[in-house]
Amino acid sequence: MPADRFLSNFLKLALTPYSHNTSKQMNIDYIISQEASNDGQTVFLFYDAEEGCYKAFGRSAYYADMVTNGRLYYSEELQLPVMLLSRQSVMDLRVTMTVVEHRKQEYYRLRIKAKIGDAGYERWKEKYGLLGMNSLKIV
Repeated sequence: MPADRFLSNFLKLALTPYSHNTSKQMNIDYIISQEASNDGQTVFLFYDAEEGCYKAFGRSAYYADMVTNGRLYYSEELQLPVMLLSRQSVMDLRVTMTVVEHRKQEYYRLRIKAKIGDAGYERWKEKYGLLGMNSLKIV
C-alpha cells in the first residue's frame, strides 16, 4: 500500500474519534477469544484491510501502549479498547518484543520479554476514557 494512502487513512481515523467499526473482514470472535485468554505476556495485532493498518485490542492495546504510540478508542462492538497502529508503531513493537507468529497483512503474535500482567489495565482504560457503556459506574 502506498504510504500516502496509509497516512491518509490513518489521519482520517485519527481525526474522527469514537466512530470506528471493526472491519467485517476481521474475525471478531477470534479477537475476543485471544484477548480473553491473554497471558499477560502477549500482544496480538490484527490487520484491518479496510482501514489499512494493524489494530491491537484489549490487553494487547494496553501492553502496546507501554512501548509505542497509537490512536486509542473504545469499540462498543467488541466492548474493548482498540489501538490503531502506524507502520512505525508496528516496527517499534517488533524491535522491542519477540515475534512468535506473523502472517503478512493479517496477524502478529508478539511476546513481551517480562510478564506485565493486568494490575494497571483498569486504571489505563479510565485514564484514556476507554470505558464502554457497560463499564460506567453508577453512583
